[in-house]
Amino acid sequence: MKQSFTQIAKLILLSMFAMPVFAQTTVCEGIFEEQNGLLVIEMESVDRSFDSRWQLASEPDPDLEGSTINYIFWNGPQSFNDLSNAILRYNIRINTPGTYRFLVRGRIGMGDERDLHNDYWLNIEADDFFAERFVDGQLVSTLGATPECNANPDRGCSDSARDEDGFIKTFMNVTPTNGEGVPRVWRFVSNANNTRDGNDVTRGAHLLIRAVFNEPGNYAVNIDARSSYFFMDKMILFRDGVARSTAQDLNNPESTCNEDALSTEDVELNSNVTIYPNPAKNSIEFNNTSNTTIEKLVLRNVLGATIREIEIKNSKQTIDVSDLKSGVYFLSSTEGVNFTKRFIKL
Repeated sequence: MKQSFTQIAKLILLSMFAMPVFAQTTVCEGIFEEQNGLLVIEMESVDRSFDSRWQLASEPDPDLEGSTINYIFWNGPQSFNDLSNAILRYNIRINTPGTYRFLVRGRIGMGDERDLHNDYWLNIEADDFFAERFVDGQLVSTLGATPECNANPDRGCSDSARDEDGFIKTFMNVTPTNGEGVPRVWRFVSNANNTRDGNDVTRGAHLLIRAVFNEPGNYAVNIDARSSYFFMDKMILFRDGVARSTAQDLNNPESTCNEDALSTEDVELNSNVTIYPNPAKNSIEFNNTSNTTIEKLVLRNVLGATIREIEIKNSKQTIDVSDLKSGVYFLSSTEGVNFTKRFIKL
């Protein structure tokens, strides 16, 4: 549904007063630690400097008297059929293996429709990542992201960005906040949608998002922009056996950011290695000005799959990326140090 110019102008004026931007935030440069089956991460606690269209704002919390919500939102073009390639990566460490439920606390920040400005692209780097629908306590549908779901005869495919990206369209459908007389509504709601398994029972149903972590270790949650003006406050991952009410308690502190996971040597190396241009079309220039010799790099996609290994013969070297599909990739070293650089292939 299209909005009138007058309505949009009114929303812009409202947002000028309702969304003051902060000058500083605390960014986690390490790994968020799960404890006792629960992870709580403030959405602004991630590096967004690579794309200024991810913006930060705040407003009074209607559900916690005297508190302020700091949230992020996408202020760029909407991308309904593809990734925006503005991926926010939240590194996490799971200490208690198991199946976890994923939720984001958000609200619709523009318009008066519950199904507009209400979604984002989601990928969880885990041993399994899927969505489930239950009816009367019984599991009736399981959907995954492509391409993995195509290889599983017992699993349908949810709405995903592209057939090779492993992202799922994730949304909330809650009465938005900008309608006449409608109060602000922040909710922990994250659903996937089913349009591709051909099952009339589950078609159009909202499904609960889950991730399976079989072993303790390092994983990641990746968020990319789909709709503009969908406000995101925090995400939670909570293991089976942890009550949803416990996980959603707004008094829960943010999970510990373990920056000790990166040694002084790792941090120095990461800051003294550069790649440019970024985004890149045909090639990138790798430049290592650190005291650490790097002989080999690993190129991975957003799913963590290794695309290739690259031998490094000089401190400055051109790397051909012309054959890569458009998307987000990561270059990391193989020498026992935590050096990782992200770049976008146009």
